[in-house]
Amino acid sequence: MQFVVLYTLGFLTFGFSLPMPREAGEISEKQWKEAQNYLNNFYASDTEEHASNFEDKIKKMQRFFGLRITGVLNPNIMEIMKQPRCGLPDIAPSGFTLIPGPKKWTSKIVTYRSVRVHCPLLDHK
Repeated sequence: MQFVVLYTLGFLTFGFSLPMPREAGEISEKQWKEAQNYLNNFYASDTEEHASNFEDKIKKMQRFFGLRITGVLNPNIMEIMKQPRCGLPDIAPSGFTLIPGPKKWTSKIVTYRSVRVHCPLLDHK
């Protein structure tokens, strides 16, 4: 009886510690590592607690691109990862801004002037 309990606990511990399964072997080891690097660059977590949760990052990416949310890496997602990027994260971590400084216009007074520009092309008579 003790052997069965020990065997079951060992099996459950080992079974839950395995990496996320790939869909029918469609993703190679090289692609798997590329996906991990991509997700670490463009879907960085705000906290260390969730920094390595691969499935959550895949779900965020699927949600961002309007795909069916499964949390499983597949060839469709790999194709999206290979498309050209601008270099900015899709989902900005908290505190991330493109423009430094305040986000509000500080002055309520707007000044302007009209400048007369001389254009020789328009001077024909």
